[in-house]
Amino acid sequence: MKYTKKQNKVVQLDNKERKTPLESTSEKKKDEQLINFDLYFQLLMKREPRILAHHKAPMRKFAEQNKITEATIEEFDKVFKLY
Repeated sequence: MKYTKKQNKVVQLDNKERKTPLESTSEKKKDEQLINFDLYFQLLMKREPRILAHHKAPMRKFAEQNKITEATIEEFDKVFKLY
């Protein structure tokens, strides 16, 4: 038996066809997704090595005082710049 490799055809699209409405809205949705404090804190611990687990309780209390339980990452960042 002889095995042969199939040739893949390459199709190039125009610039107009490359951008779809779904791609542009998916980028916005990632930025605008609401997350709770626990998820934000986990992401913050990965992003900032100086944030440790014992910071969670005071930061949660600070967020609750500012009446934030769910927000976007940017909104949490704005609030905790004041912290």
